[in-house]
Amino acid sequence: MMGRKAIKGTRYLLLRGRENLHPNQLPKLEEGLKLNEPLSLAL
Repeated sequence: MMGRKAIKGTRYLLLRGRENLHPNQLPKLEEGLKLNEPLSLAL
């Protein structure tokens, strides 16, 4: 359940792109990418 709270809202950050984010949004993006890593390795 903890992962769901961390991932919520990160799709927008991924679609927006790192270069278009505000500096305060970068930690949330990094956290979402870290949580998504096991899923991307499985595929």
